[in-house]
Amino acid sequence: MELGELEKAFRRAAHDEKNPPFWSPEEVAQLFTDAHEEAVLRQRLLYEASNPAMCEIAIEIGTSEYKLDRRWLEIVSAGYAPAGRTRRDTVKLLAVETMDAGSCSWREDGWTVQDWVIVDGRTLRLTGLPHRAGTIYLEGYRRPMRPLEAPEDVPEIEEVHHRFLVHWALHAAFGDEDADCFNANKSMQELAKFEQYFGLRSNAKLKRWTRHDLPHHNTPILP
Repeated sequence: MELGELEKAFRRAAHDEKNPPFWSPEEVAQLFTDAHEEAVLRQRLLYEASNPAMCEIAIEIGTSEYKLDRRWLEIVSAGYAPAGRTRRDTVKLLAVETMDAGSCSWREDGWTVQDWVIVDGRTLRLTGLPHRAGTIYLEGYRRPMRPLEAPEDVPEIEEVHHRFLVHWALHAAFGDEDADCFNANKSMQELAKFEQYFGLRSNAKLKRWTRHDLPHHNTPILP
């Protein structure tokens, strides 16, 4: 569904079809941008493995820390290829505390393909200093690439999910306590419908990576 179609569905449900409408097109576009983001945060609906700007990190000799793209939600796998080679070796992900428990000098030691990498906040850290240039290749779940603005813009998530974004837009619109249309009951009803489909947020601290020193399970969303 295009943003224009989602806006029509929102206005029908909100009884906002008069001219001029209560919510401007720009305000509705922001509601659906937020709804798109919220759905992706809850269900990890966008998997990225091919965008070089996000997935490829050039490794420099002697440099162990690299900034990650802010659109990453969760990195699930990493590979490494030294300069001049295309075949990738798997590199595993783990936590700082795991490395500290095993060795106090890992930050200064040499980094090899057999070692692990750490995703620390928005930073990727090699477990040691690299002695050879190369490339780290990442795969995982990300946020939407851009906001929904034009009527022809389409959410990146699968179309089967689009109509459920209306519930978040209604929840946010009627949940604005400073607006004349504030309706707490309506807002909570729409939130319940959204969460029935997309689920609850896990917690305030969003998961940034999949540890390979712990078991991991994904629960898929079904239409």
